Amino acid sequence: MPDLVSPPLQQNHESPGHPTDQGPVDLVERILAEGPLGMSAIARLCGKYRNGAATHPSTPKRWHSKGVTLTDGRVIKLDAVRLNGRLVSSRAALLRFIRAQQNPPPAPPAPATPTPTARERAAAAASAELDSLGVK
Repeated sequence: MPDLVSPPLQQNHESPGHPTDQGPVDLVERILAEGPLGMSAIARLCGKYRNGAATHPSTPKRWHSKGVTLTDGRVIKLDAVRLNGRLVSSRAALLRFIRAQQNPPPAPPAPATPTPTARERAAAAASAELDSLGVK
């Protein structure tokens, strides 16, 4: 009997959890192994928010198709596949999607501003190089 549990797949930091980041066959196998759930079931897992209203099933569909833009500009999408014409995902895929939103990578540090002395030295070195090349 074949093993139904797939090893974890590598996630792409550009948009983790979208079919283009991993092969479509691997994604199908992964969702099926994790236990496929329809978008209504995925929405129910998200809980209730506004005035006690449940998350609408179109919300996880939108997370799959358009994704969510993070503060650092990356777009992440919910893993989902088509099964008999229905879009299905899994609880594990939802957890990966939520987890990816929690800790965006830190912004790279701004380059240090050179001190006035460092700027003077750089200007003098550039001037000396131009003089040695005969540029005036």
